[in-house]
Amino acid sequence: MNVNSNKTPPLWRRIQDDLLSRLRAGEWPVGVFLPSRRELASSYEVEVNTLQRAIEPLVAGGILQAQGHKGTIVVRLPEDCPENTPVRTKSTLGIVAMHAADSPENWSIRIVRSMRKAFSQFGGQSIFYNQLDSGQSHVPSLSESANILLERGVDALAFVSAYEISGFAEEAFATLPTTTFPVVLVLWQDVPYPVPHVFYDNRYAGYQAAEHLIQNGWKKICFLAPFRSAWVDHRIEGARLAVRQANLPDDYIKLLQSETDIISPNLSQTVDNMVQTALVDEGVGIITPQDRISYLVVTSARSIGKWPGVHFGLIGFDDEKEALELGISTMSPPLEEMGAEAARLIQCRLRGEITGIQSRLCSHLIPRASSRLSIVRCRWSVDRTDESV
Repeated sequence: MNVNSNKTPPLWRRIQDDLLSRLRAGEWPVGVFLPSRRELASSYEVEVNTLQRAIEPLVAGGILQAQGHKGTIVVRLPEDCPENTPVRTKSTLGIVAMHAADSPENWSIRIVRSMRKAFSQFGGQSIFYNQLDSGQSHVPSLSESANILLERGVDALAFVSAYEISGFAEEAFATLPTTTFPVVLVLWQDVPYPVPHVFYDNRYAGYQAAEHLIQNGWKKICFLAPFRSAWVDHRIEGARLAVRQANLPDDYIKLLQSETDIISPNLSQTVDNMVQTALVDEGVGIITPQDRISYLVVTSARSIGKWPGVHFGLIGFDDEKEALELGISTMSPPLEEMGAEAARLIQCRLRGEITGIQSRLCSHLIPRASSRLSIVRCRWSVDRTDESV
């Protein structure tokens, strides 16, 4: 699991471990004052600030007690403490993510902002290392990014990727300096690794989308998937489960899916062909894997005089700005909640508390005009009138 098997912990951490060993060995029994900070710093041949950083967790954990000008006294032995390794009052979280500067709506950065805010509310501080803005000529690997943060003395690591990146989870897992080092992954789906990770539940998101169309009375459902991906497959599975749970026949939902996992340069034509097939049936509710596919569906349907919310239902995913402008129902990912949950998990780990491995968060259904017949007839009629003027 070690990126660099020769990598040693930060100097202050090694001093802290040595102090704990000396306390356990009885060099300073309970009730005895330690040498002054300056004397200890001199004995370790470090600056006083470095020695101070090593002692702070022991004070915060109730092993030592600072008594002003009198010095620092031993009040409890390490083995008598509730946690083996006390946490500093201000722990530092290192965050590794990829964020393009020209993408203000980047999901990863929204997660990072929420995580940093939540972690600061717990009394911690954070360092964000952006892999796409590292000042280097190449994009550093996760291990390189993590090592940079470890050298800066962070107490925990968070790896964030809201998008599907091949090998991301595997490399993040291999980057951990030790099996006990506090870490959390924030991902687009669950992973089979024994490390805490936060993700949004694509299966349940698909379930919610299909359930919404069923409850709004659409006669059938058609899931349009012009490309293949694991997260798309999970949403399809969820939609099919919703149909079964509603005691509807299996053919209530139809899948139109491309055989390639690459987004075709002829995406518009692919979607257009799928729309032509889907709208053969009257009163069909269409699910798309992304809002941007929903836009293409609207464009294609308009060309044949069909309108969402009137002739067919429509719901997508991602809650993009254009979805709001066009009145398209959507599933909004719980990005801010994911960041806050990751901060909570890290804080628990730093305190030595036992947490679960997975935190599965649900998307938010945002119903709009495109999926509700009773509301939409007027809206889309106005749009059509505007176009004919």
